[in-house]
Amino acid sequence: MGNSMGGTIAFYAACVDPRIRLAVVSCSFCTYADSWIKFPHCACGYLPGILQYADMGDIGGLIAPRYLIIVAGKHDPIATLSGVREAFDRTNSVFSAMGYEKNLSLIIGNGGHKFYPDLAWPKIRAVKDRWKP
Repeated sequence: MGNSMGGTIAFYAACVDPRIRLAVVSCSFCTYADSWIKFPHCACGYLPGILQYADMGDIGGLIAPRYLIIVAGKHDPIATLSGVREAFDRTNSVFSAMGYEKNLSLIIGNGGHKFYPDLAWPKIRAVKDRWKP
């Protein structure tokens, strides 16, 4: 789980490490064109040449069938809501094709670039409650 740079790290870690059962990615999941290319960022999110192969929404499919909760701010100037929705739709198409659409969630807060604990924690707890011991 992480917000902004922490969300980016949580996202890529979950993409490559199957031991991560749930990733909570806040204010960092967006199409590259609507965030990473449009605004300067820290080096943690740049993958040289990635757009030749995939966008962030495509890469998110690597997390399926595990759980992915994406948290976004309606007025986030860095991870724009339109880019978040576009990336989410691409990831959702992968989760849905595999029959795991219930393992993917998008939570949208009314503010900007921040974590929304009052919205996210109930969903996190609901996922935890579905885990088998």
